[in-house]
Amino acid sequence: VLLCAFAGEEDGLLGSKAICSRPPVEVRRMVAMLNMDMIGRGGVGEVAVLGTKRNPSLGRALAQANGIGRTGIRKLVTGQGEELWKRSDHYPFHQIGIPSLFFFEGLPISRNADYHTWRDRIEGVDVKKIQNTCRLVHQTACLLANDDSRPPAPRSRR
Repeated sequence: VLLCAFAGEEDGLLGSKAICSRPPVEVRRMVAMLNMDMIGRGGVGEVAVLGTKRNPSLGRALAQANGIGRTGIRKLVTGQGEELWKRSDHYPFHQIGIPSLFFFEGLPISRNADYHTWRDRIEGVDVKKIQNTCRLVHQTACLLANDDSRPPAPRSRR
């Protein structure tokens, strides 16, 4: 399991593109990329997860992960937000064929009037929401890491 913190996302996914151009392990050994971006806003019991249409087996793992323990997530929003798909650090991994999920605050993004404004400050972050989302991501990662099978490559690399 590799934990990565990327820089330069807002400037064109610079950090994630850099690691994908020179991966620390062979691409064929990578099972999945689980990306958390903007997970501290929105409903505390809700998280949007993009990528399930392109990666149905990851969608199944996600649903299973949310059912095996107390994540605090009562509403998984999937199959929406396609306009955001290319805008975060999972996308370069997706482009090189790594199945990816993008965990995001909630949809539609218009619910967050502070998104990409000067008002998007630490005071607006909900720590409980971050904890809940991290529990879900952790459980999803554990399922994937302990599964003898591997999720297939994404349906489309766009």
